[in-house]
This record gives sequence, structure tokens and C-alpha cells, in this order.
Amino acid sequence: GKNQLEFGIVIYPFSNNNYQMFSCDFNYKYFPNGIANRFNLFFETNFNFFHTTEFRHFHPNYDFYDIKKNQLNLNGGYGFQYNVFKKTYIGTNINIGIGTENRIEDRPDFLPTKQLFNNYYLNVGFGINIGYRF
Repeated sequence: GKNQLEFGIVIYPFSNNNYQMFSCDFNYKYFPNGIANRFNLFFETNFNFFHTTEFRHFHPNYDFYDIKKNQLNLNGGYGFQYNVFKKTYIGTNINIGIGTENRIEDRPDFLPTKQLFNNYYLNVGFGINIGYRF
């Protein structure tokens, strides 16, 4: 086929004790020439959700507080996959899109709370992946 749907949980192996992240991705990929070739071009649409909790130290009072953020991103781009074995592939992609976030703080007097969809930002992504088709 020429279409591929993906859903996944993203792993962040380099996070530290002051920072926790969770995210999930939903991707749609279109392969104009199919996936049977050794080297395949694709176009993609990507929707992802990030949830982060940051534990900060507020210096003047030596007090701790949490910042919780939720981000939604919608990206589009292109990439390439190389079929290593029958159903195993490695790939890379680049995309660009828009995003929005909210921020909830334990100390709203220090940094104000943001609401989702009140502000937008531009984002650029680059990815490397390893996959197996069932």
C-alpha cells in the first residue's frame, strides 16, 4: 500500500530529576511510489501531544514549585525510509508546523498561567527512526 498510520509513545532517555516528560504521536504517511522499493520517499502529517512537569527552585524564598505544560503540535513534512530487511526499515524525516501550549504554575505570581490556544508558535522537527512492519 501507499498509506501508513502510526501511533506511538515517545521515550526521553536523557531527562533528569528536575524534569519529567511524556508524549505521544499520531502520524499519517503517504508513499507516492509505495513501500516495496529499497529506498522510499514519503510525505507525512504529524500530530503530537507533550506533557511536561518541571520542578523548580525559587531562589528568594528557597521554595520549590512545579510548572506543568501541555503542548499540541501539528506538523507536515517529508522523509525517506531505507528497507534494511524484508520488514525492517530505518528512516529520517524533517517537518514544520504550528503548536500551542498551556502552562499551569504553583506560583502564578511568579509566572502567569497560559491557556491553550491563546498563543501559537512555529516549530521545526527532525527525526530518526527504526521500524518493523507487521
